[in-house]
Amino acid sequence: MALKRYQKIKTLLTFTGWTPRGLCVNANNDVLVSMFRQGEPDKVVRYSGVTVIQEFSRDSQGNFLFRDASFVCENTNTDICVRDVETRCVVVVKSTGVPRYKYSGRSHSKFEPGCVSCDGQSHILIADKNQHCIHIIDKDGKFLSLINKHFIKLPVGINVSEDNTLYVAERKSGKIKVIKYLSD
Repeated sequence: MALKRYQKIKTLLTFTGWTPRGLCVNANNDVLVSMFRQGEPDKVVRYSGVTVIQEFSRDSQGNFLFRDASFVCENTNTDICVRDVETRCVVVVKSTGVPRYKYSGRSHSKFEPGCVSCDGQSHILIADKNQHCIHIIDKDGKFLSLINKHFIKLPVGINVSEDNTLYVAERKSGKIKVIKYLSD
């Protein structure tokens, strides 16, 4: 779709020294950005417009929350979910930046989290590229279900719409599939 002449593109944020990796806009229109900078721990920053509201990269003991933060999203219960590539898990923290839990899949050796999305029931959906499936966990990290490889292959992008429809982009097939995964 081409932009019409009357549409404008406005730069909201510009980063110097930091590289954005993941982006999420929540229900309050806050912008969450996961960022990388050589020699620094990855971090997540919350913006309201151009104002930094919150920034976190370490827990209360000074340990890194994530090693390689990329995809980021926020639940309806305001937990922040971040994919950590290096540790092969999804790190979930409270909106205050306090760690809640890490989800490392059902079999640690094969789990390779990809894109992360959340639905209206605060479920967290995680694309697993190695096992060709999508893990569904509840807001507390309890495994609920798996959308398995019989339905999808190499999921690289996922998103859940407001009506809880799951959209899945498959890498090799080039297909985008639509999945109704919640029963009415």
